[in-house]
Amino acid sequence: NPTERGGKKPDTKPKKPAPFATFGLREETEYFLENLSLLLSAGLDILSAIDALGREIKSVRLRKIIAEVKTDVENGSALWQAFFKTRLLSENVISLIRIGEESGRLVENLRVIIIQQEKQRIFKSRVRSAMMYPSIVLGLAVIIGLGIAWFILPRLATVFAGLNVELPLITKILIG
Repeated sequence: NPTERGGKKPDTKPKKPAPFATFGLREETEYFLENLSLLLSAGLDILSAIDALGREIKSVRLRKIIAEVKTDVENGSALWQAFFKTRLLSENVISLIRIGEESGRLVENLRVIIIQQEKQRIFKSRVRSAMMYPSIVLGLAVIIGLGIAWFILPRLATVFAGLNVELPLITKILIG
């Protein structure tokens, strides 16, 4: 229970993020987390680090989200609760931030998050690369199949009709 451990329980669980609410913010979010880790390990307090990084962010949407996080932290919320409200980070990342805050190892947990996100990005890139060839082959097979069905089968149908031969059921279905 979060209230037993000294943390505040969020009022309500946030709804699922709107589709594409954080679309295009992944790189800047990773930049933010990486530099937050660096600034905290250098000895800055959380508010100063968030403020400094908020000014460096290019995205207006992310800047607004970071401003919300800063306001929540200034008002006494824990960092993980502020991120929980914004729905910017996944639940497992927020859990790691929460554990880091509660254990006093926030910097180390932020580094773990950064490493995990890098691994996920590499994995997704490899999966995309691996799926490209089968996708191209499937696309070409569909195009060739449609071309055969559209142009060649009607001509074959007239040839078969002129032969007056009983065709197998599959051939009749394909020509039909």
